[in-house]
Amino acid sequence: MLFTAAAEWLFWDEFGVRFNFIAVDYLVYSDEVLNNILESYPIGKLLSGLGVIAIVICIFLHRPLKLVISARLPTWRERLLNIAVVFVLSAVVFLSLVKTLPVAKAATPISMSWPAMVPTSSLPRFVITS
Repeated sequence: MLFTAAAEWLFWDEFGVRFNFIAVDYLVYSDEVLNNILESYPIGKLLSGLGVIAIVICIFLHRPLKLVISARLPTWRERLLNIAVVFVLSAVVFLSLVKTLPVAKAATPISMSWPAMVPTSSLPRFVITS
């Protein structure tokens, strides 16, 4: 994830957009792109820095992850309660968002012409000039 974040940051810095078709098109010209990247960026320093950051993150997360992995699993009753809480909170958020959405105006009825019961809006309009 760190490598992808760094690659996307550099891509944004150069092109002003996120990864897009340009990155896919570069797969066709991989030799030229790799040579350009190696000439333009300090790849050794970037990869070394990302490696150091990854090692530091692993060291800091080792103990919390070990505690999480060794924790007891919740019972089926606790799992169902958690699912119910998430469902209720989701419903509350959804209902609060629905109330704030703009309501579309009711459609106005189409006037119908008597003989053919065709909407007058679909009839051709003729302009009579004198």
